[in-house]
Amino acid sequence: MRVLLAEYATGGGLPGGPLEAGLLAEGLAMLTALLADFARSEGYELLSLVDCRTDRDSARRLRSAAPGARIEAIEPGQLREELAERILWADAALVVAPETAGVLADLTAVIERAGKLNLGSSAAAAALAGDKLLTFQRLADAKLPVPPCLELAPGDPLPPPGWSLPVVVKPRDGCGAEGVRLVREAGRWEGEAGYVVQPHIRGKHASASLLVSRGRAVALSLNAQHVRVSAGRYVYLGGRVPLAHPLAERALAVACRAAEAIPGLGGYVGVDLVLSGGEAYVIEVNPRLTTAVVGLREVLPWNLADLLVGAARGELPAAPPALAGSVAFRKDGRLRVRRAPAGSPVGDVEP
Repeated sequence: MRVLLAEYATGGGLPGGPLEAGLLAEGLAMLTALLADFARSEGYELLSLVDCRTDRDSARRLRSAAPGARIEAIEPGQLREELAERILWADAALVVAPETAGVLADLTAVIERAGKLNLGSSAAAAALAGDKLLTFQRLADAKLPVPPCLELAPGDPLPPPGWSLPVVVKPRDGCGAEGVRLVREAGRWEGEAGYVVQPHIRGKHASASLLVSRGRAVALSLNAQHVRVSAGRYVYLGGRVPLAHPLAERALAVACRAAEAIPGLGGYVGVDLVLSGGEAYVIEVNPRLTTAVVGLREVLPWNLADLLVGAARGELPAAPPALAGSVAFRKDGRLRVRRAPAGSPVGDVEP
């Protein structure tokens, strides 16, 4: 099978100018993991695109992950055009990109129009999950535990009437912790339109890594998220796989239901949660690969590449995996792995 793998930051998605180091490191970690998993499984011929501004060490790292892969340099900002041309070579493809401004949906549509096997979520699912207000409405209609979500207009009161402080304000169209802020003082929204507000829920930040196919989801792991609030803004630092928690079973069940509530999600899907007061609250659904995958693949007993291809064909594991250890990971992909003795539990228990 010919497989094309493209990651937005490393693969020519960004316009001209210097590459932002943080975006590049995170994207490089995910793409390296993907290439390595496809390379260690038989039957795949690989092609990946790399921004011509990528430094030699990063390019060498990609080639080392998959020595037999074709790693081809393209000009900045040309990912969509190059993808439309190179997809004709492939049998299957996976794009890792932000949902912001419809980027992921647009690139995925290129795969769909070419009639190739899409190893991720559909363009329509990426568009829906990228809209935080529409996602909230969809999950609320499915009677899932989600914090209330209201659209903000310039001049609206913070907190909204009947709410208490603090509240969380975030872009309606955003990705990860980008632009998310914690508001602790009463006032009025002085920003522009296109933001939503939610109550702040105190608890443990977590994410679920899922494998999704044709309206069904299987949990791969529950992960700790390391999040810091600095100058009122949320900063994602990394996490740990897995998270052993009293609410783990509930969290994974809720995450699977959330993924199943959004038609067209497929392949690897991440669900962000806050575990608090006996409940697992869904905060966001990520219709794409997330950074947690760089840790998950270290303790997963299966090859992620084969799982993605199987899910695209409608095949899912019969049950969640037994993970073989725990991994702390940073946003840039650096790992600290702890293997567990056979038969012993993994992960650190947190309240």
